[in-house]
Amino acid sequence: MPMRAFPLFALLALACSNTKPGDTAGAAEADTSAVADSAEPRCDNGCSDGDCDCFSASEDDCDDGDPDIHPDAEEVCDGVDNNCDGRVDEGLTTTVYVDADGDGWGDASASSEACEPSDGWVKNDDDCDDTRAEVKPGATEVCNAVDDDCDGEVDDGAAAGTWYEDHDGDGAGDPSLAVHACTQPADTVADATDCNDADASVTACRSCQELLDLGVGTTDGVYTLDPCGGAPSDFWCDQTTDGGGWTAAGWQAASAVTTLGLSVRNSPGDPDFSVDLACLGFDEIAVFNQTYGLSEGQSYPGQVWSETAINLHIGDPGLAFAQGTYGPSDSLMVMACVDYQYSGSVVTEYACDSDGQWGPRGHMTDYAGEYCGARLDYTWAWVDGATCAYTGTAYTWGFMLRGYGGGGGAED
Repeated sequence: MPMRAFPLFALLALACSNTKPGDTAGAAEADTSAVADSAEPRCDNGCSDGDCDCFSASEDDCDDGDPDIHPDAEEVCDGVDNNCDGRVDEGLTTTVYVDADGDGWGDASASSEACEPSDGWVKNDDDCDDTRAEVKPGATEVCNAVDDDCDGEVDDGAAAGTWYEDHDGDGAGDPSLAVHACTQPADTVADATDCNDADASVTACRSCQELLDLGVGTTDGVYTLDPCGGAPSDFWCDQTTDGGGWTAAGWQAASAVTTLGLSVRNSPGDPDFSVDLACLGFDEIAVFNQTYGLSEGQSYPGQVWSETAINLHIGDPGLAFAQGTYGPSDSLMVMACVDYQYSGSVVTEYACDSDGQWGPRGHMTDYAGEYCGARLDYTWAWVDGATCAYTGTAYTWGFMLRGYGGGGGAED
């Protein structure tokens, strides 16, 4: 039988191969070597993993398609596990709170963690009512039984009404017992003019001094007083001059003939007025120049005003208060002064004229010419004990009383 010839190249291949026919292990080794020889670096940085960060999935890269994610990456707050430690944004988030009413303040009972608050969330938890936008820290507290400003107190500092306890039920409250509330409490009133809240028969104070001492009236103005008891009327109180507490007899022009403190003329506070000072207790009298803001005062033994005549004097020579006209009560202009004396005595009919004896202080006119070398019509005299001023000048003057002087009051 003739022999079959083999191609020459086949014979050469068999001769050069280390693998014998049927040797499968040798074939696998040859295949692996071929793959290893072909896995050369494919990244510019020399790495051969999927995202060129030099960490493969087998080397704990949790996203081999993103070069910014690998075990050596820095964790940033972005909702991603950047460093492949199994945690997202660890240590980088902040607590945010629901702001359901959109007032910029959050609800402490509804929170979450986030890099930054999204719409409807805020970083604070200070809202005490997240259903009402008008209730929040810094809001204006109003009288509504709600803690509007979230400070833990209800209606504190709100523009509440002020009421005064009325223990004697006379409709006037005790000014020292004020109650601030949104609604009127029982047994209180809005009036704060009761000078004796233990006696229903006494409501009005008896003097401006008592008003001031009890805190009922501390500013200049018209107040209702009842010096005699049972007959209240209006008076002007000066609560600022020299500490206040002055009850004004009235005031009038320097050229006026009318007198003050003896009868009612016009209304207290008018440009020209007088009140009846009957029953008013006092221990000080001051004559004042309203136009120029001057006053001259003197202390006296405590007493009650009981004057009825136009020409009058109170006190001893050198200390006396005098008011009146020189001579007849219907003559010319009225004078009024303190520290008056005439040759060591008090002469009511001479008013404040004392023939060259320096001393009287206050409103001078008519026959008081000796002091300044000429007739002193409309003159404010001796502002420093020896000087005439405003001679012939129009101004408004008056006098006023202060103290209790046995007439009762807050000191009783």
